Amino acid sequence: MKPKNTVLPPPSATKSRRMVLGTCSATHLVHDGFSDFLYLLLPVWQVELGLSLTQVGIIRTLYSGALASTQIPIGLLSERLGERRLLGLGTALTGGAYFALGMAESLAALVMFLLIAGTGSGTQH
Repeated sequence: MKPKNTVLPPPSATKSRRMVLGTCSATHLVHDGFSDFLYLLLPVWQVELGLSLTQVGIIRTLYSGALASTQIPIGLLSERLGERRLLGLGTALTGGAYFALGMAESLAALVMFLLIAGTGSGTQH
């Protein structure tokens, strides 16, 4: 029985695929880290802004809702702008929003920055 002829991709294509996989994995790690960091901030915001547990839960849900609801539109937008560019913009948007969260002094500002951060994090999905 003869072995099947397998065509291997050129080494440059393999390197490119590994680079894309590595970049996407690192970006996913960063976005998940941002998302998990929210759990550390929730009790701080509860005390600082005098929020109830229900309000804290709604705040967390708003972030997740923004992340989930923007995934499909962002996916369609990436076909026009390019995946790499949109992933970079989304990561910068999320990072900037988290930076601004540190300075939010009102519930309205907190909600606005969480919605922006959730939208930015939607790019990595």
